[in-house]
Amino acid sequence: QTIQTTQKQLEDFRKKILVIDQLKQIITGGLDGNKSVKHLDLSDSFMRDDIARDLSVILGNNKDIVYLNIANNELTQEGSSAICAALNDNYSLQYLNLSHNKLPPDALDILAKSLSTNNTLKYLSLGYNQQNSTPDSGGHLSRIISTTKTITYLNLEYMGLGSEGLKVLLNSLIDYAAIRDLNIA
Repeated sequence: QTIQTTQKQLEDFRKKILVIDQLKQIITGGLDGNKSVKHLDLSDSFMRDDIARDLSVILGNNKDIVYLNIANNELTQEGSSAICAALNDNYSLQYLNLSHNKLPPDALDILAKSLSTNNTLKYLSLGYNQQNSTPDSGGHLSRIISTTKTITYLNLEYMGLGSEGLKVLLNSLIDYAAIRDLNIA
């Protein structure tokens, strides 16, 4: 039984490596210069930071993608920061789902800086990134709110803000009238 379990785990690992290799080929070969892809769903695709860096270069150059879902991947500081920084140069993206990754507070600050120049993003989901929450997480999220005027939907569910972080976040919403949907469950 132990041998069968080990063989199953090895087969699952091989499938994961194959998916990662195919994903890298799709991003570097298939998306670069592509003008027909408008909606890109790469959720649950085992995306790592190196692939996110490649995707961020494409996002910086691509003016056609309006929907990007990269939820539930393996992004950490490097990959999430690269995606967030790409919003400086992207003026087409309207939907961005970064939930269920491992976004650190520094990536949220990069996102806030990028959103100060990006005027197209309307939907932003950061939910379920609580594993890197700090006492100042509300402040990081507050900077996102104060730097953008286009986001109408913001998902911050299960971010582990606590009462102080939530207070800071809600205070930043007083002067921000664009948000129509806010999820802080």
